[in-house]
Amino acid sequence: MNNRKGFLLVELLIAGLLFILALSVFNLLLKTGAKNIDALAHRQAALQALTTKMEELRSLPFDQLAAENGRTFAEGKGEITATPAAPDLFLIYVKLNWDTNKPPLEAQTLRSAY
Repeated sequence: MNNRKGFLLVELLIAGLLFILALSVFNLLLKTGAKNIDALAHRQAALQALTTKMEELRSLPFDQLAAENGRTFAEGKGEITATPAAPDLFLIYVKLNWDTNKPPLEAQTLRSAY
């Protein structure tokens, strides 16, 4: 008859290893989540800068759009291209290189004189 009262050392070691493994996985998930949140916050700030610049260009008078061609914004990370598509139409292209490891954010629109 086996009257065991307690755990064997091997059982305790296995339980400890499983606990450490679970903690390691949880720690990895937390680090990955924090990294993703930081990347998304950085991307959101870049999208806000791009949107703000597009709204500024939208509010400019039509005859001033040509002067915006080639200008930079966001500390030199963004560039504006404003080219005439027709006498009364401009193609406005805004590009922002927010991260060297990621593709640039781009937005374009047509702006009419009317």
